[in-house]
Amino acid sequence: MTLPAPLHAASPACVGRDHELARLLDTLETLDQHGTFVAITGPLGIGKSTFMVEANRRLRERGVMTFVTRCRPGLSSFRPIVELLRGLLVRLCEQGEPSQQHDLVGRAEELLATFEGRRSDRGQLDRITLFEQLAQLLRDLAEAQPLALLVHDIDVADAGTRQAVSYLGQELTSSPELSTGRYRGLLIATAATLEDVGGDARWADGTELLHIALEGINKAGIKAYLTSERVLARVLELTDGVPQRLEALVSSELARRLPSPLSQASGDERRVLELLATFGRPLAAETLGELTGLRGDTLTTAIANLVGRQIIEKTVSDASGRRGALCIAFRRVGDERAVYESLPAGDRQALHATIGYHLQAADEDLESCADHLLRGSAGDDAVRAAERAAEQLEIAYCYERAGEFYERALEQVRDDDTRRRLLWALCTIFENSANLDRAVQTAEQLLELESRRGEPDPAAQLKLARLLLRRGDFSAARQRLHELERLATRDGDLELRAEVHAEQAEGLFLDGQRGAARSAAQQGLELCDELRREGETITLRLALQNTLGKLALDAGDVEEARGLFADNLRRADVAGLVAETARAQIQLGMTALSAADYAAAEQHYEQGRQLSASVGEHRYLGACLQHLGVLAERRRDYAEAIHSYQQAVGAWKKVGHRSYLAWVGLDLAKLYLDLGGVGRATAMLNLADKLADAEPPLATRINREILSGRLAKAACRFADAKAHLARAEELAEKSDQHGRAGRAALELASLAYERDDSATAAKRLEDLLSSEPDGPLRLRALLLRTQVESRSGSRAAARAAAIEALELASDLQDDEASWQAHFHLATVARAEGRESEAQRRLLDAARIEGRVRQCVPKELREAVAEQPLRVALRAASGDAQPSSFSAPARPRDTRLDGDGPAVSTRPFHGIVGAHPRIQQVLT
Repeated sequence: MTLPAPLHAASPACVGRDHELARLLDTLETLDQHGTFVAITGPLGIGKSTFMVEANRRLRERGVMTFVTRCRPGLSSFRPIVELLRGLLVRLCEQGEPSQQHDLVGRAEELLATFEGRRSDRGQLDRITLFEQLAQLLRDLAEAQPLALLVHDIDVADAGTRQAVSYLGQELTSSPELSTGRYRGLLIATAATLEDVGGDARWADGTELLHIALEGINKAGIKAYLTSERVLARVLELTDGVPQRLEALVSSELARRLPSPLSQASGDERRVLELLATFGRPLAAETLGELTGLRGDTLTTAIANLVGRQIIEKTVSDASGRRGALCIAFRRVGDERAVYESLPAGDRQALHATIGYHLQAADEDLESCADHLLRGSAGDDAVRAAERAAEQLEIAYCYERAGEFYERALEQVRDDDTRRRLLWALCTIFENSANLDRAVQTAEQLLELESRRGEPDPAAQLKLARLLLRRGDFSAARQRLHELERLATRDGDLELRAEVHAEQAEGLFLDGQRGAARSAAQQGLELCDELRREGETITLRLALQNTLGKLALDAGDVEEARGLFADNLRRADVAGLVAETARAQIQLGMTALSAADYAAAEQHYEQGRQLSASVGEHRYLGACLQHLGVLAERRRDYAEAIHSYQQAVGAWKKVGHRSYLAWVGLDLAKLYLDLGGVGRATAMLNLADKLADAEPPLATRINREILSGRLAKAACRFADAKAHLARAEELAEKSDQHGRAGRAALELASLAYERDDSATAAKRLEDLLSSEPDGPLRLRALLLRTQVESRSGSRAAARAAAIEALELASDLQDDEASWQAHFHLATVARAEGRESEAQRRLLDAARIEGRVRQCVPKELREAVAEQPLRVALRAASGDAQPSSFSAPARPRDTRLDGDGPAVSTRPFHGIVGAHPRIQQVLT
């Protein structure tokens, strides 16, 4: 049976999709709060492209500015992004006054030049900075008018484009709890499955995602399709209205499968289609003729027939190597896939090799040349082309695509020297992109290869040990380092021994073995002194002193830590090591924070932030921002704390560190819970669980147990709360993490107090306070002790605890604790009949509480106002509503005016418990 021509031209625009379109359009209602990533998924032929066309039309009718780009197999890196920017430039030049659009046009032109590779400084721009600039351009553009980006077939795009779209989704359409800025727009992408959209099953974690899975159209849609005038006319033309023919048309088994574009193709037409499908991009007619062997009228006729059947189309493209050239391309990606998949494996391989050598001879598009030679199994030629392409891609910040070429080249490499070179390059790619599991796996392959050739290279062994430490595999790392130390001692290699000691010291510190870590670091410094090559060992010395400084800080020796970090700052600055200078500033900030010198801490963190941003060191930038959040939280500037944490989220996103994102998620969840936002805290905890490593560090697990216990207590699930908190206390005590054990003990005491078990609460508080906890933990314990003693009728003890808490709160600049201490003192004074003191204390408490509440984000103030202690304050003050007066601003801290870091009036070391992720970041 001969199949009729396809009904593309006769098909109605879009039918049977009203429900799905309504869901998409509903997202416009929330654009002022957040953007949305809309993923349209479904199998081949389900109508994703038709749906996108109709969605584009309806969005434009509602005043949304839309930009459409299409992905096709085989296009060079970022080609769909280039098309998007070109369309954006055209639109910008068409609308508004030139003066109003000048800035946006200039930024768009710079981005376009960079993505096209025409910028001379392309190698100096890292991919994250580039994606960040694109995201900010779209965010600014959407402020004037809502914006929608529609990306067709993202699952067939190159790795760079997929990563760019995934980054835009995570940056522009973040969940409100993680959002760092508003984007009044939509990102809409089609793919076969949700996982294919981002190339990772967890790509959408933390994103405002709307998933629309298209299925077959409903009965009403089928009716609308079949009764449209164009379809009726086409059916009449095919059947002449003969009932039996109509019956055959709707009962044919052929309707159960999609028609192949090759079903009616002649031999010449088949050659054109197969070449086009294998090449994977639009081609000029001359190139088609050269590669298919068709000439003159034969080629023209084949193209005309295929255009007439609407399988291919003529389009203007620069994919053929000439900008604005007339090219031939498939109309539908589905047809292109169908033709390619129908090719026998041998024919497909031969075509790829032919295309690869054609591109190599033309000396154009190195990336496509390598891709086709690899697919064509061209052996050494393919490996050489892949290496060149990967090196070019690394310079052009497309690490995933570069890694893909290295991996594919490894499958065809024949000699061990080349294999070693490729494995080393691939391992570095995985390390730079924070894919530590793959980096370790590749380093192990490298060592296995070298073991077959003789004794493994010490540099490769050291690299594997360092990767294992970064991943938290301390035992395996120590075994590697012990073997390396044996080899270095045998060979008398002092520099290698020093490097081994540096890694051993850091690993032992992260694993909690403080004494052994100090010994290893000191031995490493002695070896550096023995080498007497300051210029060559500067980074090694900085690493060793960094570990010693963290050990001193952890032991409470603030002065020793400050001296070591200050020396690192001086050495790094003299050597021009900007990243090391930034790290030293961060460590000095941590030292100042541990001494309760908040002004100096802020100064160091800000300097570290500026340095990290200047060199694109996003790991240190994230650490700075997160510490600024901790600092703001300690100062009870809650809005600033949330903002800093959210900025830290953005920095961690830029380097793709899920575990760091999980860590910030726990910090945000804790802060939301402190402010009464139980729903937000629960959402952040769930997100942190999704983002966390399969086996997160012990400290992270302890923090999570404490947070889970607090959430269970807030939900009145007291048995669950006690189980979580007891587990946290046990884990912390076993690992000598006394600060976390103390926090768990405090929460258990609070739980006992809420359940009217004052005796248990008092005993736990007594044990905790006798262990000399750090400043903030002691302050919280004293405030709880005040309540416990008041309930027990011990007014003198309650008053003493409240007075000590008030003094400590003043030293720590903690207004939240200050108003609570004043309130507790007022309660005791009123119970003892001293009404004038009670009124004075209540007035002070209300004034300070009002100032604190002004620093709470507006969306959380209502929840904060309903916290039990605040309700009690209003009741005691005779005010049923939250205080409405505006409190005076916090006086400026004059300690910034001095020549150097000021010394706290009261030393409290260890205010910020050492966090393993910070320690790893600063390694």
